[in-house]
Order: sequence, then C-alpha cells, then structure tokens
Amino acid sequence: MSLSQIAQWMIQIRQQDQRTPALILPECFGLQAAFYDSLGTALVDAGVRHVRFDVLRPIGGLWQATSNRLFAFQANRINRVLSRGNHEGRHLHLAWTAAIARPVTDDRLAETAFVVGIAAASDALPAWITPIGISESAA
Repeated sequence: MSLSQIAQWMIQIRQQDQRTPALILPECFGLQAAFYDSLGTALVDAGVRHVRFDVLRPIGGLWQATSNRLFAFQANRINRVLSRGNHEGRHLHLAWTAAIARPVTDDRLAETAFVVGIAAASDALPAWITPIGISESAA
C-alpha cells in the first residue's frame, strides 16, 4: 500500500468515523524523519494543510524519564527536518505526548491539525483511536 493510499484511508477514518488514526509499531521500532515527511506530504497532497504526529510516550519512573529525554532529542531533529518543508500553508509537526489527541468533531475541522497517532503495540489506546498496525516484516 502506498503512502498516498494510507493518507486517503486516514482521512476517511477521521471524516467518516470521527476517530483519530494511529500507526501501531512493533516494540523497539522507530520511524525516521523521512517517513514523517513523506506521510505528511501525502496528507498535504490529499488536501490537509496542518498535520501533527502525536507520538505516545508513557510517563513515570526513572527509566521512562531517561527514555523520554532521549526521545526529545530525536523529536527535535525530526521537527527540524519537517520544518524545512513547511511553506505555503503546509505545516508538519511531531509532538510527544502522554495521550493521542481526540478528533475535532465540529465546524473547526478545516482549521485544526490533522492528528496522526504513533504508538507501540503494548500501549493502551483510548476508544477514539483507530489502530493501523505496522508489522516488522512490512517495514
């Protein structure tokens, strides 16, 4: 499945099902800046102008705090790559968060960020998330 097909599917999930699409990754699997840029570009090509990738990062404990600190450096690097392509109304951004955002259901849909969640297979997800599994063999 191409990224443009995935982008169309995510838009359909958001508009018709009123849910947030989320890519579910295998444990110890990360995505590179080029993937975020390519998927964001596919969403922009499909008519979305503001895309935010919400990367689910649990809180609590010394190990998790250290892991989140290291991820913050990676997130900053990814955002630098994404910001290079932000022009003419296109805006891509990666945010690390303790909860993936709930979709907006009113008339402000065009003004708000299109949220794509990123989570690990072991993460608990709220009811407003539609999981899209990514397997190691396909990656």
